[in-house]
Amino acid sequence: MQKNMLFIVAALVALFPVAASSRAQQGNFDRLTLSADRVWAAPGDTVILYLWEEGGIGLDTAEATETQGQGAPVVMSRRRDVMQGTVRIPPTFSGVKTYSAIGTSGKRVFGTRNTVRIVVQPDIRTIGRLRTEPRSRLEIAAGESAQLRVFGLWPDARQFDITRHELGTIYFSANDPIATVDRDGMVNAKRAGDTVIYIRNGNAGTHVMVNVLPSR
Repeated sequence: MQKNMLFIVAALVALFPVAASSRAQQGNFDRLTLSADRVWAAPGDTVILYLWEEGGIGLDTAEATETQGQGAPVVMSRRRDVMQGTVRIPPTFSGVKTYSAIGTSGKRVFGTRNTVRIVVQPDIRTIGRLRTEPRSRLEIAAGESAQLRVFGLWPDARQFDITRHELGTIYFSANDPIATVDRDGMVNAKRAGDTVIYIRNGNAGTHVMVNVLPSR
């Protein structure tokens, strides 16, 4: 009995520092705040990220990374009382980039309490026309869903994926009882029949014929 008690006490003593360390480490991940000089940008633009420290942490190093793991990390450097880093938007990119950041001070690691979303949108006023995938007709069985993709074509031969509603694309169905479409172009087939999905972005527009087949 005495041996069992000694074993339990020893186990608790061994575990306590680990638990305390875990709590301290977890607490470090709400002491940094990430911001940007703007949340809307165009392809080819430069966006500045700012990393603010709480309570005079005194970061030695910091970097921001995309939450979906795309692109190289953004190395941040100190500018007086804030860490700064530069995001260079690729000239052919459109969509949303979401960043978080981590920093180190000695052996301690700190993280951000928030993320920053940058919506990258081409100038919709200069879109020449829209192209969809599928091109002009979609066949789908009742009860199924299918994603439309929309591309903006510019007079200078540039092309961007502008499927997402955040990039200014608007969808609506001519016959909701047959098929509906959500704000980001997902078509949901309801029952057999035909309808048309109309699509607009800026001054450009197009449509896709939808043929809903009986459920399989």
